[in-house]
Amino acid sequence: MGETLVTELFGDSARRREARRRTAREFRKERTAAELTVALTMAACGGVGAAESLARRYGHYFVPHEWTERLNAGLRSLLWGDPAVELAGYLLWIAGMALLLLAVLPGYARLELLRGADPAVSAALTREGLRRALVDAALGVPGIEGVRVRVGRKIRVRGYARRGTPPEACEPLRRAVRVRLGEICPQRRRRVVVRLSRRG
Repeated sequence: MGETLVTELFGDSARRREARRRTAREFRKERTAAELTVALTMAACGGVGAAESLARRYGHYFVPHEWTERLNAGLRSLLWGDPAVELAGYLLWIAGMALLLLAVLPGYARLELLRGADPAVSAALTREGLRRALVDAALGVPGIEGVRVRVGRKIRVRGYARRGTPPEACEPLRRAVRVRLGEICPQRRRRVVVRLSRRG
């Protein structure tokens, strides 16, 4: 019995971790622009090189002969200590490192990923949608006439209550926001900071 319970608990935890990973992969921002630029550049360079090699085999030139001669002469006149050569080397190194980082680092999804127990189901919510849901929950608290919510590293809630509302009204406001967060279940956990102002 105890062994079955432990297996179920660990199995459920593993399913939740797998669901989190799948959701993060599903809504990860794609690097389409960078990938397309690199692919087109490499395809163009490879295509020109292949066409030039094939044309030279049959005694012709794909790229005008004057251009290649001028380029060869210019490259041969350069020295390793030339500032232009060093600058080009640094720029290529920076471009290579940037492409490497783009390939290695995951894209940042501008969505609020939601927790789920089923790895086959992925769900997310926009930050504006999360903010509106929290505003609706806060406006349901008695005595609260207006609310401003900011979603960032923390969830900052500023409530506007009628004059004479006791300071203890902060707690129902905080509780309402936390309950709604518990219903939405975002993967990222944040602290809720509540401030109360009085109108009238």
